Amino acid sequence: MFLTHLYIGAMVLGRISGLIIAMPGLSMRTMPNMVRVIMIIAMTTILVPTIAMNPFQPGLVVLTLHSIQEFLLGFMMGWLVNLIFAGLSMGTELISTQIGQAAAKQFNPSMSTSQGPIGTFSVLLAIAVFLGADIHLQMIYLLAESFDQIPPGNMGNLFAGMAVWVDFSSVLVDISIRISGPIIAFVFLNNFFLAMLSRLAPNMNVFFSVGFLVSLIGGMVLFTLLLPSLFTTVLDYCMQALMQVRILVEAVRSG
Repeated sequence: MFLTHLYIGAMVLGRISGLIIAMPGLSMRTMPNMVRVIMIIAMTTILVPTIAMNPFQPGLVVLTLHSIQEFLLGFMMGWLVNLIFAGLSMGTELISTQIGQAAAKQFNPSMSTSQGPIGTFSVLLAIAVFLGADIHLQMIYLLAESFDQIPPGNMGNLFAGMAVWVDFSSVLVDISIRISGPIIAFVFLNNFFLAMLSRLAPNMNVFFSVGFLVSLIGGMVLFTLLLPSLFTTVLDYCMQALMQVRILVEAVRSG
């Protein structure tokens, strides 16, 4: 019986590790590894006694393969939600490039990339909204629920889950366009107006002396005004991602 608990615990730990590593906020490079380890061990200790135990004593190779499958399932569940923040990062990077902040890049610890100030600020604030709305707790609940649908050692078709993940990855483009679209349109209209003005009055040279400042200041003001709707959009997409997590688990179970 002890060995059965040990084997089940190893597979539960694998699924939990995948989710924790991919979950928004916890996947940040600045998050101490010790915090992740403590959370993984604590969640494993809590969940293992709640899982129905069947006599199960595989060999080391089989146990390793099962643990890898469990890790991949947890990782896909976490990255389904993290796709929202990747799309937000992409959209705000487009904004930074359009309003002239492409050169002012700094390290974004949540995505482990270099971004403009708008991108870093937006992603970090979106993670705060994500945590404040308790979406991380809903993800943990879905993880615990997944052990009833897919018990450890009874993994279904992971490729069916990957298909769900690939289908939902189109949200990257969708959310980036919805976030950056208004500011890109503003910059385009501003450049178009200044180009026409420069054509009519070549000696004014307003395109280079005024255009950059108008794009920068106007873009920042418009971005500030759009912040409330931006985070409403992020929360809406996060709820869609949670629904997709359920679909992914069901696809793996029935596949």
